Amino acid sequence: MAGYDSAPMESGARDISLVIPVRDEEPNVRPLLAELAALPPGFLTEIILVDDGSRDGTFAVIRAAAAADKRVRGVRLARRSGKAAAYREGFQRARGAMVATLDGDLQDDPRDLLPLAAAVAGGADLAVGIKQGGKSSATGFVASRLGNTFLNLFLRPRLADMNCPVRVMHAEVAHALDLSGDLHRFIPALAHAAGFTRIVERPVTNRARQHGSSKYGGAKYITGLAALLGMVLAARFGRRPMAFFGLLGIPLLLLGLLIDGWFAVRFLACGVSVDEDLPTVILGVLLILMGTQFLSLGFLGELMARRLERVEESEGRHVAEEC
Repeated sequence: MAGYDSAPMESGARDISLVIPVRDEEPNVRPLLAELAALPPGFLTEIILVDDGSRDGTFAVIRAAAAADKRVRGVRLARRSGKAAAYREGFQRARGAMVATLDGDLQDDPRDLLPLAAAVAGGADLAVGIKQGGKSSATGFVASRLGNTFLNLFLRPRLADMNCPVRVMHAEVAHALDLSGDLHRFIPALAHAAGFTRIVERPVTNRARQHGSSKYGGAKYITGLAALLGMVLAARFGRRPMAFFGLLGIPLLLLGLLIDGWFAVRFLACGVSVDEDLPTVILGVLLILMGTQFLSLGFLGELMARRLERVEESEGRHVAEEC
């Protein structure tokens, strides 16, 4: 991990690139930009709005804003690729010394970026928000609490709100994140795994949505759990797949060999016929086949891991237009 100057910056001169993923947020873009314009002069170097395949006039509003304000940059993905892909495209284009994120639905207050930026300027690698004043449903609130408690059992750092979209980080942190799949939900954990361990939390506002509807339903909990499982497996076994598949395959193979070996001894020594213990023989054969398959997958995984240690998206692969 390369070093950087963590000395506090002067107020209003923080050199921050703000990345905002949006999808079908046409009525929210202009009010959001108006709120951002009210922040202290010079606080934001640029505002990068990444349109994740909107079907309304969101990108037309972004294009007009970019023409009126040189700080505003727009990126439109060619198809709906997910929030992680939107963040990835925005982070790749960020030119500031710090990178901040917000959602584009007006539920986040841009003024909350000020104390987060101050924390990063004071030495933190990443500062994330803790949503206050829960505007979500009771079910969503309970699910969020349970989800964060569950995450803290497996991931570091232990945070009250792992998936809060209000964040500020050094650009070095943003560029080190492996944002594949739905891993944008675990940005603090990804940063921690990359060696950026100075992570702090600050309270932020959680406002009610004014226009449009949420882009996330109950399925987000299932996809989030799947993403967590994938992240844990990738973190532990991504570069050594044989360690995972061998952990499954070797016991199965040995157990199958033991079962059929014991039957072979009985067959040779006592004359026990296959018909007398057919289920046991079949079980042993199945265990041997399963163990062999897991070991074969591990071997193929090792070959791929050695040839492709890290697959990176080519720049601009999903981009249809930039302004």
